[in-house]
Amino acid sequence: MAEDYYDAKLALNPETGNVVPSAQAQVYAIEDVTFSTPLPITDLSDIPIAMLVASPTGIYPPFKVATGDTRVNIVSGSMVTPATSAEGSRGLPGPAGDDGIGLPPAGTLPDGYVPIVASGEWTAGPMASGGTGGGSSSMLEVYWVEGQGWPTLPATPPPGIKSRWFIGGPSAYTGVTWAGVRDIYVAPGV
Repeated sequence: MAEDYYDAKLALNPETGNVVPSAQAQVYAIEDVTFSTPLPITDLSDIPIAMLVASPTGIYPPFKVATGDTRVNIVSGSMVTPATSAEGSRGLPGPAGDDGIGLPPAGTLPDGYVPIVASGEWTAGPMASGGTGGGSSSMLEVYWVEGQGWPTLPATPPPGIKSRWFIGGPSAYTGVTWAGVRDIYVAPGV
């Protein structure tokens, strides 16, 4: 986890909506509603500072809170500016997701293969269709990556395949053709 800090904030007068140049403020825990115990603060180099001072344009500088609080109030006179730290703004972690099914990394698989999530097996399959109809399209994408060549495809097409897109190869596919299936070749980008 990165070291936590508070980013720059406007020294804003809530009654007028104006920024307050050179405002001087103390920092208090969010629970300290009476503003009785200022928190120890430092600059981003961990040098202690007694007071947070806004710039001539009314911007409080970034700072750290030594206590580790992730939510504070910056208080200057009657002006109260709530602030949340960088780590605090991430929120609490959610529950862990379900365990994966152990698919190998895609970078180690033959070109043109896509995961069939239900079985955990990698196999050539039709690409997903667009729109809201669900199901699969009638196209199969086959990819070539330099140095590996085209993947070996089965002798018969998966059901419903009407065309294959061969993408990125330096030469035409020379493997099995499928009766009634149109092959389309897309040259590598230049």
